[in-house]
Amino acid sequence: MYELRVSVPGRYKDVRGNYADYNEGDIWKFGQTTKWGNRYTRRELQNMIPGGVTINQIYEGGVMEALVLEKFLIYGYFFNHGHLPPGNRIFR
Repeated sequence: MYELRVSVPGRYKDVRGNYADYNEGDIWKFGQTTKWGNRYTRRELQNMIPGGVTINQIYEGGVMEALVLEKFLIYGYFFNHGHLPPGNRIFR
């Protein structure tokens, strides 16, 4: 389980085509992968948005637990902000 966070503050377009202002450290995306070191290249992280994003591992464990945590974090973000995290296309 990982999170992507905005590296440089600015106005960016999310994956659904909407623009918004983001601060350094704001959540960009929650996700899960079984290939931690190979999910994104350094170049992909730098080019995801201008200024790039940083990736942080937030959970390591079973697949089912990671899926539940991902759902919990995405829905929690939605209920707190009124929209999905900018890098998440769907609720999963």
